[in-house]
Amino acid sequence: MDNENDHIEDVKEWMEHQYDLGHYMGGNILPAYRKPTKKLGIFLLISGLSVSTIYSIIFIKALSEINERVGFIVFSILAYGVCILQIIGGIRILSKVYTKEQIGKIKKRTYIGTILTVIAVSIGILILSQFRVTEGIEITSVNQFKIRQVNLKNYVYVKDKELKCNQDDYGMLWEYKVVPTDSIKYIITYQYYTFNPTKGKIISIEEIQKE
Repeated sequence: MDNENDHIEDVKEWMEHQYDLGHYMGGNILPAYRKPTKKLGIFLLISGLSVSTIYSIIFIKALSEINERVGFIVFSILAYGVCILQIIGGIRILSKVYTKEQIGKIKKRTYIGTILTVIAVSIGILILSQFRVTEGIEITSVNQFKIRQVNLKNYVYVKDKELKCNQDDYGMLWEYKVVPTDSIKYIITYQYYTFNPTKGKIISIEEIQKE
């Protein structure tokens, strides 16, 4: 009977001090190891918000540039799901340390911070898009451009422009360079920003029959 009572007392003591390492170590523990649950919850909450914010910037920027959007959107949903689970996990862990009122304040600040971040990112991208310009260059001769590969990245130089190419554009330009023809011309459509007009990105290369 005494052993059973001792066991019950041990369980009660553990439940009361399960997050207090100093109780079992005489208080001689580093501040970083006090209340590990609180620090873990804060880490999950901050890292989840940070990753989701960074990915939101990548998502909004990439969505307007890629062609295969379905797979990217599906992957993004899964990525956001992981971030949301991480944030929820952080809040649930913190709920064991803080009172309901404190948790309510944390949730409110989290929601407000997320909304403000999304608004700030959207405004930034909107402002940046105002400086974006789309132009087309007519290519009728291989002498109008030159191709170069630098550090495994492909570039085409047209007039005073340095245009970044993807692999398909690069292959098409090389084919045109190797097999020139008098019956075909190309229209290179590219985008650049007015604050950096000498560098751009190829959007498309259109093959047109000469009249």
